[in-house]
Amino acid sequence: MVAPGYLCIDDSGRSAPQCHEDRQEDWMWFPGSVKETAAEGLSHDSLDQISPERTWGRAERFKSKVQDEWLLEQFLKKHRFDDVNASRQSRGLLPLLSLKSPERVFPIHVAAQEGNSQILRILLRREVDPQQQTSRGRSALEIAKAEMVKRGEADHPSISLLDGLRFLRARDLRRRCFQDYFWLSPACRDDPTKCRGDKCIIFLTAGPGYNFEHHMQRATAYDTAMAIAVAKEYADYQRMPAEMNMLFYWWTPDDTFVAMTPREIIYPPSDRAAFFRGDYRGGNPDQPIEKYASQDLAFLAPSVMELMKALYIDINVVNSLLSDALSTGDNYSTVACRWLRKNEDIWRAWVPDPSQCFPQFGLFDLRSQSFVTDRKNLGPADTVECRACPAGLKSQRFADNSGAEVEKMLGD
Repeated sequence: MVAPGYLCIDDSGRSAPQCHEDRQEDWMWFPGSVKETAAEGLSHDSLDQISPERTWGRAERFKSKVQDEWLLEQFLKKHRFDDVNASRQSRGLLPLLSLKSPERVFPIHVAAQEGNSQILRILLRREVDPQQQTSRGRSALEIAKAEMVKRGEADHPSISLLDGLRFLRARDLRRRCFQDYFWLSPACRDDPTKCRGDKCIIFLTAGPGYNFEHHMQRATAYDTAMAIAVAKEYADYQRMPAEMNMLFYWWTPDDTFVAMTPREIIYPPSDRAAFFRGDYRGGNPDQPIEKYASQDLAFLAPSVMELMKALYIDINVVNSLLSDALSTGDNYSTVACRWLRKNEDIWRAWVPDPSQCFPQFGLFDLRSQSFVTDRKNLGPADTVECRACPAGLKSQRFADNSGAEVEKMLGD
């Protein structure tokens, strides 16, 4: 059976296909085939949506801000608060806080009781005081802890966000750090001197603190003795994991730590909806590596589009290429070329059949320098190619000699 294709043949009396002059400059995407996976060796955490390799830009930040405003508006409306700093009695609105007598509460107390970390973060960004107390003198953190005990839970999503924070000058929110260097988890916060050597796990991150809050929650939820720090300089972040045994934030593919063959720390499967609400106790959702193409590429160069769609490189191959570049000092182009020469059996399957043409294209014989009307007497693969049909030609299906339904290009 012959693969489907198109041929250009004479079809006089029919109107020629219209030219595609008004091409859109939009972009369309195709799901990538390279997925983030674990490597071998020390420990690392997977790519996060805020990694430096995932810069969303102004449009995404604006979209996130608008979404936050909408969520906050719905939350306040649901619980009948007039404003983020407005209070009201809890009877009939927040029965779990008190069933005996009304307690005047604020939005931050309700969010803490619900374990709504996303609303808590929005409120804190709106400069709501996390130490604000109810009419009975309870803080949001105390309410979250009480709720944890009431539900018989090992942890509560609000606690790791509210605990370990300090509020300065009523407007400056900071993580509470030991000796101004480490944020300590509750497991070693009561006596920091015990959190030393192999009794304490160091987690190092970089930039503005990638995955910092994620590990605050995880260390609290899983009662892990952990000290979290942000490298002062990016060079320190690159250097320190090679000098001591620690956890560190990383994303792949990237060559920063590839020589160390790190291994990913596996957390329980995450609830994607809960993750984006701010519950980070589970693992980070995978971030796909995607392929992008101009919207009209399928019309201008369909074989290139098919090649892109078929291209698949396993993450282990990518890591080996990065390691090759590091060990040899060669640039990426040289390393890629070397891999292509050694692995033709892999990439040859990506290349479309040269006799399989697409709409608006036809099979062209390079020997006779003419379009052919069928596949009879075709030469080797390197003597035929698909070309766009000239003016006056059009596409039409045809039945191949094998009996298979295939497609040809017809023309006049």
